[in-house]
Amino acid sequence: MNERSGQHGLFSGRLTGIDVLRIVATLLVVALHAGMPYLPEMMPGLAWTVEGISVSEENPVVTWFVWSIECFIMPLFFVISGVSTRIMLDRKGGSLLFKNRRDRLLKPFLIFGIPILIAEFYLWNLGYVFREEISWKQYLEFDVHDYDSRLWGIAHFWYLQYLLLYTILLVLSCRFRGSSKPGTERWFSWGGKRQYLSLVGVTFLWAIGFLSFYPEIVADFDHGYTPIAKRIFYFGIYFAAGVSLVSSVRRAPEFARKLAFGLVFLAGVAITFAIPLIRTFLSESLTPPDWGAGAILTIVAIGLSIGLSTLFLFWNPELPPWLRYMGASAYWVYFIHHLLCGAIHLALDDVGVSIGTKFLTTFLGAMLGSLLIYQVLIRNRWPEVVFNGRKSGRLQREIPELKAEIEPEMT
Repeated sequence: MNERSGQHGLFSGRLTGIDVLRIVATLLVVALHAGMPYLPEMMPGLAWTVEGISVSEENPVVTWFVWSIECFIMPLFFVISGVSTRIMLDRKGGSLLFKNRRDRLLKPFLIFGIPILIAEFYLWNLGYVFREEISWKQYLEFDVHDYDSRLWGIAHFWYLQYLLLYTILLVLSCRFRGSSKPGTERWFSWGGKRQYLSLVGVTFLWAIGFLSFYPEIVADFDHGYTPIAKRIFYFGIYFAAGVSLVSSVRRAPEFARKLAFGLVFLAGVAITFAIPLIRTFLSESLTPPDWGAGAILTIVAIGLSIGLSTLFLFWNPELPPWLRYMGASAYWVYFIHHLLCGAIHLALDDVGVSIGTKFLTTFLGAMLGSLLIYQVLIRNRWPEVVFNGRKSGRLQREIPELKAEIEPEMT
């Protein structure tokens, strides 16, 4: 632990460790989408630019890596978002928190997200044309009856929708209670200095119930124009845990750190069992409720979301310029990478190379393409203000003065 993260100053400065974790999570999301069509079992409810592969074409490393990410990546994002939200609530208050989230979530979606969704709609349907499932005439006439119903929705932007909903509920809760402290903290209030244990325990009990009855929360894609009730409650517990994580860790930092190491270790062991369970569920031979499967999936999700977030809270290094650059570009990468992955998948569909090569090509192409567009069209221009609230060049010059500020949410 360096001097910036001593107990008396714990979380008082800029949480650069959480910045790094957010960057890692963004890279994992790109890898997840890069590997989507290269799974023998395509996610139920998910449409893509290309069809899935057969079992004989499978690359086991790609399959296990992609499903491993899927097991925990959204809980991790919601815990990170909860931490950032709590820090901003403490430092700025509910009104400024709501304004920040409105500007950082709604405005970029309306200006950039909707055009990206339109482009994705036409790109995804181009795959149907190439597979001769619809004709060029149908493609150009835009008759809703000709298109796959799974293409209607907000795609990967559902995360912004849920995060904005949780923020609104949190701010309203504080207003109605006349308190600046989140009401969710009472869920994790028992245990005194061992409050971190209650945070983990309550989250586990809540999540295991959902994943025992609804394992499809992990294994399928079920998102439309409006939030889905079971997903609101499931992901909401991780957001609430993130909101309360800071105060729980403050109570007994060394205890929290030791327990977090144990959580990550358990998750690493459990993930070897989780992936076969998911694949079994997709083959329709797993009948809910299955409490054993729910426990394993929950251990993975909690260990790699709450556990990692806790450990990165204690690690607050001075970030080198390239990491600050990655942090500034991460939100844009989240917005554009989905479209780039779909385009690269379509371009590689008939290319005679291995699945592993296609996966790596898609991941690197989507990342490099996202960063190139960011550098040429976004950075230090007006879109940078829309995404990050300030130009990245100015941010880099003022970084010493901004350590006490929380960055806009990077998803």
